[in-house]
Amino acid sequence: MTSLISTIVCNRNKEILLVFSDGLALFTHGNATVLEDIFINDSKIKLNLLFEKAELNKSALNWELFTTPLEPVTSVYCSVLTWLGKVIVRFSNQPLPSFFFDLVIDNEKPAALFFPFQSKDDPEERSVGYTYLTTELNYIQRELQRKNVQIEELNEKLEILANIDPQTGLYNRRAIVNRVKMELIRAMREKKLLGLAVVDIDHLQEINDKFGHPVGDKCLKFTANVLNDSIREYDAVGRIDVDEFLIVFSTNSLSQFTAILERLHHNLTSSSIPIDKDASFTLRASIGSVWMTSVNPDIQIEDLLSQAERLLMKSKSSGGNQITSGELGQID
Repeated sequence: MTSLISTIVCNRNKEILLVFSDGLALFTHGNATVLEDIFINDSKIKLNLLFEKAELNKSALNWELFTTPLEPVTSVYCSVLTWLGKVIVRFSNQPLPSFFFDLVIDNEKPAALFFPFQSKDDPEERSVGYTYLTTELNYIQRELQRKNVQIEELNEKLEILANIDPQTGLYNRRAIVNRVKMELIRAMREKKLLGLAVVDIDHLQEINDKFGHPVGDKCLKFTANVLNDSIREYDAVGRIDVDEFLIVFSTNSLSQFTAILERLHHNLTSSSIPIDKDASFTLRASIGSVWMTSVNPDIQIEDLLSQAERLLMKSKSSGGNQITSGELGQID
């Protein structure tokens, strides 16, 4: 069956702005200026419903309408697509897909286009607006490619905003906890030891009170840089609280895990942080770490964090600036 299609571009008041008639004779009542003039009263109700839903959904909706003014058929399919300030209405004697693109284009151009034709074989049967539509489609496809690049760039920025702590450049709490979940699955699959460490800057509030918040911020950034430089590329570190950082390790042995922690703590507490030209101080940090030699699906992230925090409290209550470690389920 030959597809008969007509397209109308109108504004939200249903005032007609542009018409492509590719087969259906729409204007049997003369020169209609308002879209509703084309329909009989019963179909106007359905048309209004289409407009309302299109306003809400911003998408194309198909609806079968029975209207006597339309020729050469009385049963037509109508789809409405809202786009910025314009509305695209498609009429067809059978359901057809609409090709439309969600991007901002020149305000002088139609808001959306589909690509209709009656026959690929007979040029005489092609619609009057065929050349114009193909030109517009090519334009929109180019615009779509350009917009897709912009969207990808925006998505990358959103990804950063959603996962990165702006002050330190490390993962934020949500992102590092998600990474722990991934490493749990990996450790279970590869039967590796999984280690978790919570690092806390000792007496950060006192540093803020004594030297000012800019120095405290410098301590946070210094800690973030040292931790990031001290871990391996397949480990991960994130900031989970004002002065706390979480590190997840996937290791082959407990001795390897212990060696990494000791190197990390040494790097963190052996460098001087300058306050001004004539003064500096050495950072102190406490660490609580927990490891698992066997991982199973019943392990909860909250249990891991809770036990690591308990071991951190042991480090701090014992004077701070030290590492306290234990195996999951074996901690008093």
